[in-house]
Amino acid sequence: MHFIRMFLTVLLLTVVSSSLAVSSAAEYKKLDYEPRVYDFESKYADINGINICYIDEGAGDQVIIFVHGLSGTMYNFMDSIRYYSKSHRVVALDLPGHGNSERRNDIDYGIPLFADTIAGLMDHLGIEKAVIAGISMGGHSTAYFAWKYPKRTIAAVLIDAAGLGTNFPSFAKGFMEKHPEWIAKKMTKMTRKSLAKGKKPMLGGPANDDGKHGGKFPMFWDASKPKAKKWNDWNNAYMEKFYWTEEFPKFNYALVLSSHSILSVPMNDKLADINVPTLIIWGNNDGLVDIQCGFEYARGIRGSMLVVIQDCGHVPPVEEPEQFFAALDKFLTGIKFKKSCPNPCPRHKAAQ
Repeated sequence: MHFIRMFLTVLLLTVVSSSLAVSSAAEYKKLDYEPRVYDFESKYADINGINICYIDEGAGDQVIIFVHGLSGTMYNFMDSIRYYSKSHRVVALDLPGHGNSERRNDIDYGIPLFADTIAGLMDHLGIEKAVIAGISMGGHSTAYFAWKYPKRTIAAVLIDAAGLGTNFPSFAKGFMEKHPEWIAKKMTKMTRKSLAKGKKPMLGGPANDDGKHGGKFPMFWDASKPKAKKWNDWNNAYMEKFYWTEEFPKFNYALVLSSHSILSVPMNDKLADINVPTLIIWGNNDGLVDIQCGFEYARGIRGSMLVVIQDCGHVPPVEEPEQFFAALDKFLTGIKFKKSCPNPCPRHKAAQ
């Protein structure tokens, strides 16, 4: 988790130190907000008072739910949805404040809310239990879900998961909790000012001059791989417009509170109480959440299995989908599935 700590420290110090240098009177272009277009049909539902965007593909008794990470979207799982919807019912969602889901500054973004949102979406879709697979902050949310809702968790899949405690300064956590709107406002102005000067955002895009490895906060070990390049191109093309919409400040607000929750709701003392089949998948060159966290999750969750994906960074389902599928397929074949939906299951009946 030291990379997460480093990222949040740099973010907070940069926001504070540059606050006087950012002109509040600066004029920037304003664009209308347009939702992301995914490879599958986007659906919407009111889940606990928040409008949630989700995808629901495939059919059958076995259900897999994919959960993205901090600042991410369902797009991280397009290949996974395409692959697993041939044999399973597959659900993915944009967490509150992320993707096409609703953003408001009165929402208490954080790991408990994200876990409850997954449970609420399952209720809405008539799913009693499922395999929950989450990446990064989504992995943190998955672990929390498995701890809070064990009877609704067939199995948990933690992919390069956040959620293990850090030594992030307590004063900084308190500042994030008390002043999220101020921090979000500064983040918005800093980003737009940099873009107006032709600078690229800190996250996204090639990590180094070689377009492949290293960098401060790289998502991918090798950004030149076709799948990673496709993700970067899609994300950057969308974000170039999104930065200038009225949704961007609300998105930053969600990021601040979500980041605070990652730090404030650690899983360390809950791992021994997770009693569901658990697969832990980690990129061997993850530059955001150190692989040592994968070993710690494996030590803490009884009976869990750790699979290390080679030549891979923080997002195995995007960068190395074939290795990711092979690991998850092997794990799923060892699970004794029970019906995920009540009898009769409308989706399963329609598919027959």
